Amino acid sequence: MLTILPIRTIARFLGYAYIISVIGCGLILRPEVSNWDPTYLLKVGSGVLSAFTLLIGFTASIGWRLLWRCFPYFRGLYPDLSGTWDVSIEWLRQGESGTVVATAIIKQNLLRFSMEVEAPASDSRTLSAVPKKDPESGRAALHYIYLVTPHAKLGKAAACYHGAAILTLSDDALPKIAGNYWTSHQSDGRLIMVRRPTSVTRR
Repeated sequence: MLTILPIRTIARFLGYAYIISVIGCGLILRPEVSNWDPTYLLKVGSGVLSAFTLLIGFTASIGWRLLWRCFPYFRGLYPDLSGTWDVSIEWLRQGESGTVVATAIIKQNLLRFSMEVEAPASDSRTLSAVPKKDPESGRAALHYIYLVTPHAKLGKAAACYHGAAILTLSDDALPKIAGNYWTSHQSDGRLIMVRRPTSVTRR
């Protein structure tokens, strides 16, 4: 998520807000500016810095979702994809093809993004997920690397393998993610994910 945020603008805003907050708190606690000294400013600055640290931590873990819900600007940067998704996996391997139905659970905040997929014959978990914006369409995209663990059959466990996918979020009324994937198991195909209504997974 941090990769698509305007970090310089945010840092500049926080810098100005910190300076204004230090001056404001200083005036409230000691209105006579002539009575200010370096020790007093250091104490006020430390207190404001602690408050800013707590606020930033809260926003990064929980509060960001409130910002996304209330301000369209943030939703335009990248949508909140947290929740449960119904997945259709159209696969192709060594001349054979088919479709598998699975379930994906996405957990997202400003610092982390993970997706776990549960299919009838395997499970997968995130190794790396990078939220992006398509440079041409401006639509949200996800570059995703994952590890697949096949279910054991008759007491024998198949070897794990890696996969990668490039997914794009549609502009339809019902949120949908779709894109192609490739694996080290000599297979490829297409993922189509549709979010279940009112499904939001918090993290």
